[in-house]
Amino acid sequence: MSKEVKISVIKFEMVNGKKTYKSFTFKLNPKEMAKFKTEATVKKKVAEYVAKSGVYKPSELQNLKYDMKEFLEEWKKMVPVVEAEELAKLDKSPNNPETRVTPHLISRLAAGEIFVFGSNAMGYHDGGAAKTALEKFGAIRGQGHGLQGKSYAIDSMSGMEALKKDVDEFIEFAKNHPDKTFFVTLIGCGIAGYSPEEMAPLFERCYDLENVCLPSEFWDIIGWPKVQQPHYDLLRFLDAQEFAYTQALRELKEGRKQSHWIWYIFPQQKGLGHSHNANYYGLDGEGEARAYIEHEILGERLRECCKALLLHKGKDIEYIMGSGVDVMKLNTSMNLFNRVSPNDVFEEVLDVSFKNKIMTKVTFGRETIPFDTKEEWEDFWRNLISDYPFLHAQDYWNTYNTALQKIKNGKKETDWMWFIFPQMAISGKGFKSEYYGLGRIIDAGAYLSHPILGARLIECTEAILSQPNPAYKVFGNELMHFRSCMLLFNAQCNNKDNPFRRVLIRGHWLF
Repeated sequence: MSKEVKISVIKFEMVNGKKTYKSFTFKLNPKEMAKFKTEATVKKKVAEYVAKSGVYKPSELQNLKYDMKEFLEEWKKMVPVVEAEELAKLDKSPNNPETRVTPHLISRLAAGEIFVFGSNAMGYHDGGAAKTALEKFGAIRGQGHGLQGKSYAIDSMSGMEALKKDVDEFIEFAKNHPDKTFFVTLIGCGIAGYSPEEMAPLFERCYDLENVCLPSEFWDIIGWPKVQQPHYDLLRFLDAQEFAYTQALRELKEGRKQSHWIWYIFPQQKGLGHSHNANYYGLDGEGEARAYIEHEILGERLRECCKALLLHKGKDIEYIMGSGVDVMKLNTSMNLFNRVSPNDVFEEVLDVSFKNKIMTKVTFGRETIPFDTKEEWEDFWRNLISDYPFLHAQDYWNTYNTALQKIKNGKKETDWMWFIFPQMAISGKGFKSEYYGLGRIIDAGAYLSHPILGARLIECTEAILSQPNPAYKVFGNELMHFRSCMLLFNAQCNNKDNPFRRVLIRGHWLF
């Protein structure tokens, strides 16, 4: 039985010109928290405890400092213990190796199972599957090749020739170890920059190795084993819903979506968005949609959420869902599930919430877009804000928080202007200006309506207003980019007292 370990929560503040703080301490059992497999998830859960305690005001919660080093050390010790206990109860692998398909998310391995990942010659293991291997499956920092604990490293960063050599060595290793099962991840298709079309042929010799599982993206290219059909990895939805489902259902019953869960509560067809979440939680056609609603947990939850929506038949669906973007995602989701399960609750949601089962309009800022056909709506969706990789860029290496701190410090020093303060693509030159530039005015309205991107843009803009340095000292030679951004988003605001307008007035940029 693991001991309870203290966690301290501290809030620093200035009182009469002196830095002081107040703190709050409570205890948690690391073994009870060991079911949460990542440090980020544990920290999120701890933050939830703090919020529920009522010690701090909601406005204070974002700026709290957590002293939980001792707790995390104990928690790391408990994770393998709990995983071992869980696996001991299992009759078979949680990853279903019989399908010979590597799941998109592997959170645990049974005895004899090996996690095969892309690394680099130096074995840094700092991101993606390599980080998972390091944190969960025994990968060794500084070792970029071969078997490491319950993982196997393949160098994908030293060029194609080195990659082929490592893959060939892996295949021979797998042949010589038929007692082990190898789950090959999307090696080379992340930061290394290779496509599945380039990587899959390297693993073609695995076709007849029954102890090697490959990603579905590789099987699609080299051909599926004759005895095998595609396996739908629905575990990713169960993992995502573990914390979000109760909250999502409560918000739907109350008639107003407040938090961020649309992708895995109302999943839609893959390909209608290009953000990470849209791709990761996108359903692979009607086959996976049918498997989703036939799942004993996921299907029941989806129908329960639909019934919660139907409690508010008199309300505008855009008000319930919180934004035009999420209305469209809901519409796509309901149409998909209605096709595979007609005469179900999905048809009723479509009838109640959407006239003639197609979107008639969507409003972003000052812009209203009407639709006459489903095809028009789908074409608009494909080109909406999710096509732009802003969230990925902002969250990579904690870039957004870094940018916000630089703004508060009064001096931009790092490279993030394009995706923190977006402008029209035609307003800049170069690859990044084109890549992150907005193609249409309506996309600026969509960006501002996005629950994360819009809030972050406003937060950064207000940070400019709250510190004494003029904009030209903050941004230097990128001042015109900043001005262009402010003019664009001010034009999308009905409220004249918006932060973009205040920045423009302060800089004498309004004509």
